[in-house]
Amino acid sequence: MTAGAQDHDQTAFGAANQAPALTITAMGAALVRGPDGAALGALGAKSVGLLAFVALQPGQAASRDVLVELLWPRSDADQGRASLRQELRRMKKAMGPVFEAAIDAPPGQVALRPGAVQIDAGTLEQAAEMRDSGGLTQVLHLYGGPFLAPLAVNEGPFQDWVSIQGTRLEEMTVDALLRLMLLDEGAGRLDRATSAARKLLGIDPFQEDVHAALIRIHAASGR
Repeated sequence: MTAGAQDHDQTAFGAANQAPALTITAMGAALVRGPDGAALGALGAKSVGLLAFVALQPGQAASRDVLVELLWPRSDADQGRASLRQELRRMKKAMGPVFEAAIDAPPGQVALRPGAVQIDAGTLEQAAEMRDSGGLTQVLHLYGGPFLAPLAVNEGPFQDWVSIQGTRLEEMTVDALLRLMLLDEGAGRLDRATSAARKLLGIDPFQEDVHAALIRIHAASGR
């Protein structure tokens, strides 16, 4: 390999491993952090909701008309589009250069630049699909609570979306944690099986089969 080619490969490798420009915590929180890890506290609730919505779309892009219907449903089309443009200007002011690094907002849509935004709900979804206990373990740490629970955006379509996404993510989490608990119990990894059971009961304390499993795990560990 030539020196130039090696330099090119190293540059590409470095770019692929850069930290995302934005990190969104949506499970049990509604928080956006910049590349330095500092919270972007100046972002409004609709800005955070907009980012979370786009981050969970296939290809991480959404049409402006969809965003208007989601976040400004009581406005007419022209007023809604104007409100979206104003919100994007507020986001740009609050985020500074991070806005250009993370967001592409051509006419007609709002998109996230590839690899620039990471959202825990998306990572949770991927982890919940794993079949091995090593992959499923990530769910223990990623599920911090209901999806966007503290975000105050009092718009019906947005609240409906949050409810649908929250239910879907919670069901995936419960299924993944049940599989993790049983895999770890069967393999004798009783501490982690206990953690999975307790996380499950934190989501729904009325799961009798999980209570029974936890008693069984405690007995096996001599507690």
